[in-house]
Amino acid sequence: MTKEVRYLTTWHRFDIEGSPSGRVELRYQVREPLAITLVFFEPQAPGALTTTGTQWMVGRELFLAGLLAPAGDGDVVVELDPPWLVIRLASPDGTAVFHLDADGVRRFLAATTALIPRGKEIPKQLIDDELARLFSSP
Repeated sequence: MTKEVRYLTTWHRFDIEGSPSGRVELRYQVREPLAITLVFFEPQAPGALTTTGTQWMVGRELFLAGLLAPAGDGDVVVELDPPWLVIRLASPDGTAVFHLDADGVRRFLAATTALIPRGKEIPKQLIDDELARLFSSP
């Protein structure tokens, strides 16, 4: 069984002068079934390679909802602005607005739901067992 889905694409920033772009990898892993990890790679000189980037974990449901209507509040907001999926990330250092290809993200999300369908991320028995354990503890 496949354990993860990855999608590498380009991010664009239209909110700052020069409209820089870079690479972003979206990762979905079976061991983190509720989240998508975004790894943003800084723009590099032609031919330069980078193996590390800034990582953010975002709920898969937030991405799915953001394709239909603006979703999220606080640190992460996702919304469709065709042909882009716009992601606003806020931190104490400021806010960054990234534009990703919406069709590519849709295909990525379809692959994640094929791997683990919505609502099946955490087996019901696991939830029931954990609740029983919590309520039976002194």
